[in-house]
Amino acid sequence: MTGEHMIGVSEATVLLVEDSDDDAFLIEKKIKDGAASAFVDDISVTRVDTLAAAVERCSSRSFDAVLLDLGLPDSRGIETIERFTDHGFDLPIVVLTGL
Repeated sequence: MTGEHMIGVSEATVLLVEDSDDDAFLIEKKIKDGAASAFVDDISVTRVDTLAAAVERCSSRSFDAVLLDLGLPDSRGIETIERFTDHGFDLPIVVLTGL
C-alpha cells in the first residue's frame, strides 16, 4: 500500500458485560495492557454485570465493541447473544465464556 497511510484511532470505547469481579478485573487489565494498545491511544472500558444493564447502556451511548459474557445472572448461553442482538445495536460483539 504505497502512499496510503493508516489513520490511527485515538480512543476506543468498550462495554464489558461480565458479572464476575475477578474476571472483569483481569479482562480490563489485559485490554489496557495488551496488543490493542499498539493500535489505540486510549481504551475506555465501561463495565456492567447484567444483560439488562448492557442493553440500557448501549441505548444511551455508543461503544466501539461489546465483550459479552454468556453466563450472566439474567441470561445464559447463546440466548444472551440473541437477546442482545435483537435490539439492533450496530457494533461488534466478542463473546466471553469459561466453558
